[in-house]
Amino acid sequence: MKLPVRLAAIAKNVGICDTVADVGTDHALIPIYLIRQKVCKKVIATDINYGPLEKAQVNIKKYNLQNMIQLRRGNGLSVLEGEKVDCLVISGMGGLLIKKILSEGKDIIKYVGRLVLQPNGAEYELRKSFYDIGLSIVDEQLIRDRSKYYQIIVCHPGNMKKYDFIELDIGPKIIQKKDPLLEDFLVFRISRINQVLNSLENVKDDDSVVKIKYYENLLNSYKEVLKWVAKQAE
Repeated sequence: MKLPVRLAAIAKNVGICDTVADVGTDHALIPIYLIRQKVCKKVIATDINYGPLEKAQVNIKKYNLQNMIQLRRGNGLSVLEGEKVDCLVISGMGGLLIKKILSEGKDIIKYVGRLVLQPNGAEYELRKSFYDIGLSIVDEQLIRDRSKYYQIIVCHPGNMKKYDFIELDIGPKIIQKKDPLLEDFLVFRISRINQVLNSLENVKDDDSVVKIKYYENLLNSYKEVLKWVAKQAE
């Protein structure tokens, strides 16, 4: 069974353990892969909707893994209460939704050894929430899959050190270890910011003035990081 690039990268960050929980499992591809590759012995695969769980059940039966992958329907981390979970995976959903799930379940994640998160946007807001939730970033990775960039954030319970705005936006570990995709990612983001600024060029209301200032500051920050990356390569 071969996973798409994004899912394979998420699975690779799980690490050998006994029990994994995959929240928002969708088709249960990650749980099936983890069991078949002997990464873990058991997976609790959850989703809030019946449709994905039905598809997951079909896939699990296809590989005869009903005794190793347990399906549960429920909202957020509430379905994990009382369970010992070594690694928690939450991927393929918006960063604000992941933030909400973690915030509402912070009493549960205190007992989780490792979290592997892959947000679709709002990475800054998600990382910033770690201070209140009680999570510390231990590793990060950039992934490019079909021309899209994704950030994988690996963390564990603990107090996170203070980072500035741009570190929380791009990823402190991504910057520190000079991720192989960092330069391309920065160029991509700078291009997107320029597009936004161009779209605001002829708008003169107060709201647009605030937005222009924000994006100009963001653009300068990204350019500074790009310069730093180029200097490290010299």
